[in-house]
Amino acid sequence: PLRYIVVLMPVLALGAAALYEQVRSARAWLAPIVIWTFGIALHGIARPWSLFHIANGENIVGEYLSTLYHSDFSRLFPSYIRPNFAAIVAPLAVLLALLTFAPRGGEKVALSEAKGRMRGVPILAAIALALFFHFGKLPGDRIEFEDAHVTHNGGTLYPYEYQVARFLYRGGWMMKGGDSLSFLAKRGSYVLFYASTEPVVIDISGRAFHLDAAPTYAVTLVYVPVTGRVTLRCLNGSINLDRMDRRE
Repeated sequence: PLRYIVVLMPVLALGAAALYEQVRSARAWLAPIVIWTFGIALHGIARPWSLFHIANGENIVGEYLSTLYHSDFSRLFPSYIRPNFAAIVAPLAVLLALLTFAPRGGEKVALSEAKGRMRGVPILAAIALALFFHFGKLPGDRIEFEDAHVTHNGGTLYPYEYQVARFLYRGGWMMKGGDSLSFLAKRGSYVLFYASTEPVVIDISGRAFHLDAAPTYAVTLVYVPVTGRVTLRCLNGSINLDRMDRRE
């Protein structure tokens, strides 16, 4: 996706030059900027597939934490491949941080001001990290069935990972009779997005739902009776599960 930004590099370079004039008075900023720039460029060249997961837009850190805790940590990382709420919050947070910590005034005043403001950064970072893990372990309002936090017992990814023109397809998880998956969810009603060429029966935590055939994607209401670990089973037929959005 970053190939679309190549034509804007001259404009971005002008912006970087203007920012450099502002931050060079605070020498402590330059080393992290340089290291990060070279580091992410080298990482992208060496392991381009690990920057994000082609199947669902998750990054390697989000996938690792989601797999480790079996909870949807990836929803807290901004994804512009599959846009999420974090993709809106993150740029606003960065802009707010720049406005808060950017030095103002003359060089000497700016340097002392920047040092004073930087003292609060470790505390804010610790609070942000604690909140990140707190909310990351809680169930989200959307379950994308192909994501890493979902435990899959049978079934296959749809479409397969290296499908040509994959962006033309809606990602999901194919299941047939006997397959199951589990995930964290909140109690309440959900809108289930699915496709199936035949009538299907699924079971969610002991409740059976009879779904009509839907050759193209359809929606239906389902109910999750508990908050916590939920198991969804395909009792008969075959179904392509796209996602599940909570209504209340």
